[in-house]
Amino acid sequence: MSLVKDVVIEFYDSGVWIPYACARSATFTSVTEIIETTVTGSGQYKNFLPTVNSFTGNIDGIVSLGVANNETLYTLRQYQLGHVLQRVRFVRSSVDGLSTYTDTVDFYITNVSDTSSFDNINTFTVELQGTGVIDQSIIQPPIIITQVKRYEYTATGGELGFTDPVLINKDILEVNKDGLGNSKIVTVGSPASKECKYTTGTGQFEWAVLFDAGEEAYILYQDL
Repeated sequence: MSLVKDVVIEFYDSGVWIPYACARSATFTSVTEIIETTVTGSGQYKNFLPTVNSFTGNIDGIVSLGVANNETLYTLRQYQLGHVLQRVRFVRSSVDGLSTYTDTVDFYITNVSDTSSFDNINTFTVELQGTGVIDQSIIQPPIIITQVKRYEYTATGGELGFTDPVLINKDILEVNKDGLGNSKIVTVGSPASKECKYTTGTGQFEWAVLFDAGEEAYILYQDL
């Protein structure tokens, strides 16, 4: 799961994407209109069908007038009063920086307001009305499917366990000795009667009870 840490709002201007200065929150809302299609005799439940999609946006934050390479309240109000169609994108980034989700859309700015008082800093709100379609894109790292592997061991008799470099630094899923699963896998100390000790750096498995000759054990594990 990739958690999203923030969203960046950018306006397309003169061939480049320019972020909006000092925005502290943004809302992007997509809506599907529904019509009722219920007819007499159709039963006790209403029926509906989706019709058209639309979308709106909202940005608010602190007013800034002089941030280089950023849109400001002054420029956005110019776009509003001039009825200038704007290309805008909302870019969400994951906390780990590996994934992004972007909605690129066309907007008209329908409302620009800024508010201040004697004891507060000047803040703004910009409302956007979308037109056309939403261009969605997402970049995600490939899903790595880790295969579950099985390691089998047959005892010669009298040993407490075994060591194999194949088992070094593995994610141990299950340990089974003589058909019985071990309820707990420990990594330090000595194992108790129903425990198994796993030493990650050597690939060693050790039990509290000696193996009989021909007794079998298996390990289910994944590569880390």
